[in-house]
Amino acid sequence: MSADIREVTVNTKSSTVVSITWPAGCMAAIYLSSHMNVHCSKCKCTECGKCFSSKPVLASCKRSHSGEKSFECTVCSKQFMQSEHLVVHGRIHRGEKLYKYQCDESFCEFQSFNTHLIVHTGAIYRYVIFQIVFQ
Repeated sequence: MSADIREVTVNTKSSTVVSITWPAGCMAAIYLSSHMNVHCSKCKCTECGKCFSSKPVLASCKRSHSGEKSFECTVCSKQFMQSEHLVVHGRIHRGEKLYKYQCDESFCEFQSFNTHLIVHTGAIYRYVIFQIVFQ
């Protein structure tokens, strides 16, 4: 095998061995390597039995079972289970409003934007076209 080729051997449930080869650095290769953790119980939650592709995703699942909120806002001390939720919350304090509708109303969070659509349409849309404003 040359240095620029990556090969993975997969043992499936039917005991069939599959060998896949692709160029190193290929996004499909990176994704497959991560995805295989779901099948080999490498990152399995002891509470619910679900398997995950990475340890950080497994840690998030464990926090959801324990109720642990490791991420705290330095402005108002509100706590969150996921760092992404803290980042979104921080927009409130910074006044960042990324979601803008044609009526010129703008919102920090997509959920608030989606709720506002009821005013105009009377319905909640799962997929909407909106303008993201970067300041």
